[in-house]
Amino acid sequence: MSERSFSLQPNERVVFELPQVIVTTERLMANFSRSGSRGHDEALLGDLATPQQKNGGQRSRMHEGVRFSGAGLGLLAIEIVLESSMDIDGRIAALLFAGGAIVALVGFYFVLGTLAGVKPNTTVMFSRLDHKDIIVAFPGWNNPDAEELTRQVARAKRGL
Repeated sequence: MSERSFSLQPNERVVFELPQVIVTTERLMANFSRSGSRGHDEALLGDLATPQQKNGGQRSRMHEGVRFSGAGLGLLAIEIVLESSMDIDGRIAALLFAGGAIVALVGFYFVLGTLAGVKPNTTVMFSRLDHKDIIVAFPGWNNPDAEELTRQVARAKRGL
């Protein structure tokens, strides 16, 4: 708690804490790494609607991309070796070249898509009637911390 700037109200105590979110007996505080005047989002538990959990992002295709790229480059290498050492038909050489190039490009597309894409995540959205929503993101699909956050907020709201 020392690296985050927040203060507890009298008779308020922390009931659940993760690096990106804190649930107290009265409030939800999240997104501490956000810059700005307050430095984090917060809301009274009574002002929050039932949270919604959603999975987002894409799974990694790095393994498939590397395999496709390797296979495509292998086909291109076979075409080059066959064309330089043997007198093969031009149609076969063109077919090997086109096939290798297409497979290699698909592999590179998978690799670049994995590197540039949104990683799998679980997002918990807390809706508020009077302000903007509070959104807390967790790495990976169906993250158990997201489920635990939802349970702890519900438990803290029942204790109000």
